[in-house]
Amino acid sequence: MKLIVTGETLAELDFGDHVEPVEHGRYWLSEVYDLYTMLWDPFVLACNASVPELRSADDPFGDPSDAMYFFASPNTADELPVLSDLVNGGAHVVLNSPPPAVLEALDGPRVVDAARPTLVSLRERWNLGPTAVREYVYPHMAPFLRLQPDSCDALSHIGGNPDLAVRGRVAVFAGNALHVTQLYINTPGLHTQLIGDMASLLAVLVGRVVDQSDIAKAHKAMARTFELRRDFHAFGFAYLTVSEMHRCVHGDPRAWPKVERAVIAAANALVDGKKGKARRQLRDAFRQLETVNRELQPAPAVFTDTLHGGELYPDIGYFEIDWPQQPIDTLETYLHWARERSYRFNVDLGATTVRELAIRFPDVFDRLRQASDEGLLEFVNGSCNQPYPPFHSLESQIRQFDIGRDVWRDVFGTPPRTYASQEFGFCPQIGAVLSQSGYSQAVVRVQNMGDAPTLHDEQVAWQAPSGDVIRALPSHPHKSEHLNCYTYWSLHQKLFQHQQ
Repeated sequence: MKLIVTGETLAELDFGDHVEPVEHGRYWLSEVYDLYTMLWDPFVLACNASVPELRSADDPFGDPSDAMYFFASPNTADELPVLSDLVNGGAHVVLNSPPPAVLEALDGPRVVDAARPTLVSLRERWNLGPTAVREYVYPHMAPFLRLQPDSCDALSHIGGNPDLAVRGRVAVFAGNALHVTQLYINTPGLHTQLIGDMASLLAVLVGRVVDQSDIAKAHKAMARTFELRRDFHAFGFAYLTVSEMHRCVHGDPRAWPKVERAVIAAANALVDGKKGKARRQLRDAFRQLETVNRELQPAPAVFTDTLHGGELYPDIGYFEIDWPQQPIDTLETYLHWARERSYRFNVDLGATTVRELAIRFPDVFDRLRQASDEGLLEFVNGSCNQPYPPFHSLESQIRQFDIGRDVWRDVFGTPPRTYASQEFGFCPQIGAVLSQSGYSQAVVRVQNMGDAPTLHDEQVAWQAPSGDVIRALPSHPHKSEHLNCYTYWSLHQKLFQHQQ
């Protein structure tokens, strides 16, 4: 059976002036990436024996027989004629919070009351079924349909109401589950676990369609191999990225059957309980895909992930640090990723914030120090409390780094070597301050407000008016730092432009 994800793309205008057009490039919504990569779950691959396909809303549907269509964005009433043709042609459809009239016309699950078909969440529990490792909270004020329990088979629930519900060839998410999943993104540990549980739920759904009656039992066993299952999802993201990069270079996407067969073989091994074999076969599939990738991307690109936070004082915190436990939980999640997933990241915090966090969470900072010594993470910036240099005097800037680096020595034993600042942290003479303060390099890019000179050079020697020089990474014409949360939605385009 073909599993086909229908997704929407963003127009270049949606990105403002921060995007250089790519003739054949497509910007997919983040929900598309989530849904597509979840369907690379090993149990889905094993029971279906094929990899998912991706189509934009403007592409033709093709032959609907022996196909299952998933929709990443909410369905509308205008889609009813097409949806009817799909179902009547033998397809299964998985709808995203459609109007009640669409469900009725397709003979799908029914709503309880046509006069009041929806509710808004008041933080009900979100139960993703018996394969989930935990319950979640459905986000506040997120709307969902009130589906009749006796009109469907409910695979998941929002409070006491069906969430993913099935009737005949029609399955439906009562709310926009993919968007709701995205709302967990600022709690990365929960977010990645939620992605895994959503993938399990979709595997149960696909298994029902292909008549795999023991799927729930098998998937419970697979919950113990979440990290390896996540690698299959990551493979799906990599496969999509390389395919879309082929579109950027050659004008059309590409499929690689040999690579697909390799990853399906790895999925079969994992489902059969052969974890070591599955890992080796998945590694081989990645290597095959990397061979294709290097043809399209001969000059490797490097992406860095930098965590940024506000200010913490002995009696109060501001912005991201107003509840210190949350950023500490995030740091611990990233430490886990660094050790289990070969992840590397930077941390951009003011020195006074670091000192206060270290006082409140000494055990976590012991682990951070060790990870920093091992090269798993790097603390950057090093100023006392992340000032905006254009607003203050040179003497004030000098004191920011004098005091800040003293604090870093007290907490970590050594000051940062790299200056990077999320917001506008640059003015010409900062190069001299950094050089004289002992920094070895600077990242001259601004994520939020402000800007930096645009250069084509890979690296530059930043010379301040005083004559002091420091090695620097400049801001390039394609300002990926401005795209913020769009970074991984259009990774293929950044990689393509990097080659240029």
